[in-house]
Amino acid sequence: MRRGTALLDGQSETIVRTGGKVFALVLGKAERARLTTALRGEYDLQFAERGCELLALVKRERSSVAAVMLEMRDVDGRSTCDIVSQVAVSELSPPVLAFCRAGGEGSGEIRNFVLAGVRELVFEGVDDVGVALRAVLSSAQQAQVGERVANALLTALPPILGPFVRYVTAHPETQRVADVADALGYNRKTLVNHCTQAVAPTPQELLAWCRLSVVAELLSTTPKTIESIALQLDFPSDTALRNMMKRYTGLRATDVRARGGMRCVMDALAIDLVIRGGKHVAIA
Repeated sequence: MRRGTALLDGQSETIVRTGGKVFALVLGKAERARLTTALRGEYDLQFAERGCELLALVKRERSSVAAVMLEMRDVDGRSTCDIVSQVAVSELSPPVLAFCRAGGEGSGEIRNFVLAGVRELVFEGVDDVGVALRAVLSSAQQAQVGERVANALLTALPPILGPFVRYVTAHPETQRVADVADALGYNRKTLVNHCTQAVAPTPQELLAWCRLSVVAELLSTTPKTIESIALQLDFPSDTALRNMMKRYTGLRATDVRARGGMRCVMDALAIDLVIRGGKHVAIA
């Protein structure tokens, strides 16, 4: 259902949807119609024609923005590449996606946008329909969350565990340590040795801490339910996820959401590390 009256030149167009907000600098009625249909019922999709309009939308509602999508040139023909860096100013910024028209952009221009901070490319007629666009959005959001979670965890864990942590937070659907080892080119014993050397949780426990950190971040920064997160991250069930959260943090999922999300998991991990360190000193 369209809100408001006919737009004057330069005004933003808003289409009301439930869920998070997606701000898009995409021109053309057909392109906008495809995006609207693809995201129907999941996002509040708002369009702008100029970079200044897009930045104003993001600044006004930064805390509720799920993603920003933009063409490589605005209605006046100006490049929007500098808009990318202005939106992606911190880890908490929404992911930025570039909308690429078929045959409309050269590889050099696309490269510039990627270097500026674009998370995903949305190709006209390929990625801007149905499940494909929702998958691209989900991938961009998950990558942003994974990077943020990894950086937070590595303030508490030693650098030797960096590759493990970054892999799992980027692929939080991972359930087996063997899969992490294969992806990193290690054997399982190497991962065990790294964890022992760091006086850290076992690889299987570290895997759980990483996954729960992503869950907690999604709970606190998105409207996703615990059921949808369990499905997204390939937990056997939402009950299994709830039980794991309770076992590792002592909190229910609803409490984690209410008390700061990832901060709850970080606090529980910090306590676990202190206990392990004390035991290590006692044994030594």
